[in-house]
Order: sequence, then structure tokens, then C-alpha cells
Amino acid sequence: MNATGYFYYFLLLLAATGALTLRIDVKEYDRQGLNKEKKLARLLAWGNLILGASLFTADWAFQKWFW
Repeated sequence: MNATGYFYYFLLLLAATGALTLRIDVKEYDRQGLNKEKKLARLLAWGNLILGASLFTADWAFQKWFW
């Protein structure tokens, strides 16, 4: 799964954007009373975090058992 050297940078980017979105954007949308934007930002942020964790786990499993 780790075909290029940039895969782990991609995983770090997914995790960082998810965490920062949860930390900054969701709080700001809540402060401004923008509920729809807050829900969408929360959904996308958790999607980034889950995708990053899933890809990391899949890469680890692939390297451990199939490589």
C-alpha cells in the first residue's frame, strides 16, 4: 500500500486537518450560531480522522501480514 514515500504525509495531513477543523472551525461556527455549517464541518472532520486512521491500520496490517 505504501507505493510512494508520501503516503504517511497524506495520513498526517488527514489527521491534522480533521483535528484542526474540529478544534477551530466547529468552535467558530458554534459561536456564530451557524448550525448547518457546524454539523457539516464536524462530519467532514470526523471523516478525515476516520479515513486517516483506517488507512494507517490497513497499511500496517498489509505490511505485517502480506509484505
